[in-house]
Amino acid sequence: MNALPGLFRNKPAFEESYVQGLDRMLTLEGLGTFILVLANASYDESIYLALSQRLGQRYHELVSAQDHYAENTPDDIHVFEQIRQVELDQLVYTSKRALGPWSIQYNLLRSFRPSRLSKQRVDSLFMPFDPAGFHFNKSFLEQEIWWEGNLLGRHSRLLYNKFPFSDYHGLLVIEPACHRPQVLTRDIHEYIWQLAAELSGCLPGIGLGYNAYGAAASVNHQHFQIYCREGGGYPIENPRWIHHGGGYAYPLNCFKATTCKSAWDRLESLHAANTAYNLLYRPGLVYIIPRRFQGSFADADWMTGMGWSDMAGEFTVIDYDKFQQLSSEQLESRLRAAAPTANPGS
Repeated sequence: MNALPGLFRNKPAFEESYVQGLDRMLTLEGLGTFILVLANASYDESIYLALSQRLGQRYHELVSAQDHYAENTPDDIHVFEQIRQVELDQLVYTSKRALGPWSIQYNLLRSFRPSRLSKQRVDSLFMPFDPAGFHFNKSFLEQEIWWEGNLLGRHSRLLYNKFPFSDYHGLLVIEPACHRPQVLTRDIHEYIWQLAAELSGCLPGIGLGYNAYGAAASVNHQHFQIYCREGGGYPIENPRWIHHGGGYAYPLNCFKATTCKSAWDRLESLHAANTAYNLLYRPGLVYIIPRRFQGSFADADWMTGMGWSDMAGEFTVIDYDKFQQLSSEQLESRLRAAAPTANPGS
């Protein structure tokens, strides 16, 4: 068995690695790394307070150097200009609150994020990898790498999520040089299943989310979203739901697979039916959520789309008034709107 790399061996090491990486990025040139550090720090108040002085200094340096913006990517220039319109000292930490069985978070920085593929209308799970498109081997993303190395026998790259919506949130790319599109294969599914189990012994609260192509995946380069949060899981994990043996029906069909094989059998049926889906891997199980393709139903104006986290019952809200006013019935209606018209994979 391959030993786990140091940062994965316990929660303090994982958290320390995360914060140290953000601190290091504040020494780098360019808008992109500043935006990443600001978005990750503003998600967690304790991290923001630890980095706030250096964030302020770096912000004013970048504002003073605006004549050199052309050296940055158009996406980063656009995001930084939105930050300038708000002003750094007016940005607020990500806020969360429970709403019935659901959770919502107000995440202003995420509203600045480029949508890339996540807003395009899609009608197929399968799209070839495009080397000319956005992918995780782009040279300008090298500065956003959190860690890279051997992870349970496969060369892996862990990048920071530039606009996080979960705790210690990263993007895990398995064998990035293989240029796999965002299409799940049996061997990668089995690997992620094993990885969740192995990491759970060292990192309580570990989970991996997955957006299939056409299910709010913003990049067509195979990746998983890894997070580590203690003190409660996502609403889809609540024992009240029928898929856990409870008495309440989740607003759209959710399959909880407790063996790797049964999960793959279900996923194969979704592939055969060309049905989009989101996944949440937890140790020893995976939640499989069939849904309609993005663009085939209208997003609410207070959302940035519906990815695995929203489908798992924690909604990202980009309008503060809506954050205060939304009802649980409105959230449930968004899940019902995403349900496929047929009963796929049955």
